[in-house]
Amino acid sequence: MLSPVMKDESSRNPRYVLLRDGPVVAAVETGSLHNHYPGEPRIQLDLSRFISFYDTELAPSLIPSRVGQSRFQHRLANISSHDAQAVRNAITRILHTDREQGSGIDWKGLFRVIMLRYSERLQVIQHHLNSTKDGTGTYTSSQTVRLVLDQLRNMLDPYILHTVVPPSTQTFTNDSWASPVFRHCASTHTDFATSISSELTPSEHVLLRAAQGTNREICRVVVKMWANAVVEGLDPLCQPSFSMTPINRKEEINRDVMKVWRRDLDGLIRWLDWSIWIECSPACEFEVCRTIPFCSLH
Repeated sequence: MLSPVMKDESSRNPRYVLLRDGPVVAAVETGSLHNHYPGEPRIQLDLSRFISFYDTELAPSLIPSRVGQSRFQHRLANISSHDAQAVRNAITRILHTDREQGSGIDWKGLFRVIMLRYSERLQVIQHHLNSTKDGTGTYTSSQTVRLVLDQLRNMLDPYILHTVVPPSTQTFTNDSWASPVFRHCASTHTDFATSISSELTPSEHVLLRAAQGTNREICRVVVKMWANAVVEGLDPLCQPSFSMTPINRKEEINRDVMKVWRRDLDGLIRWLDWSIWIECSPACEFEVCRTIPFCSLH
């Protein structure tokens, strides 16, 4: 059985070692049964009384130490004494006050919907872009662009209004024409919660900001990728009114667009860092599993 352990305390980079049979293996295997949704179904979290160290208003001192770090490397060691006391006060407030009813919003369901809507599609796009990166992939650059556009349109079609039209000149330098698409995409899943904000508990306001921020960043990147293709004349369903790219420059344009797509998408996936993406690639053998690093096993 393979499991990650830490190389040393300075790097904290996971590597994989063979764990022998024993209580450690049994514990890891048992715990991994609940790694993914819905987790341990007998335990129901009360998210209306949720406290998180990712709340940037509650513990802002932790923000700098997370820059450039994966979620596996996030630690509380750098929290300030002021923020630590603020967290203690928040816990005390929740434990010593009557239970708040909250809004009744199914927050777990909301986050699940957002993750399911985008996780696999973003992975598929990344796969297509990376398979063409070195020129040895199954598809040509034109075919890859069409495959990526299919995924982008699948995500954005519900939000592309008939009134959204690309610029009338190729010298247009920003994507403001696509802003209505972004607004609809970024707000569809959370507008209902915003409309009843007065009924939300302080913890639910944290959850709402998290959902809004995540949705906005996904939609910002996805809309930008689509708008870039439209301006270059690559989306047959939404053509700009200026003349198309000369046929002898198509391959060059495709490569340039894919380079920008690859950079933007890789940045988004690193930023999201969703646990649903923790998997063997290619798929692990039957007796191999990957686990989130949890401690040193030395």
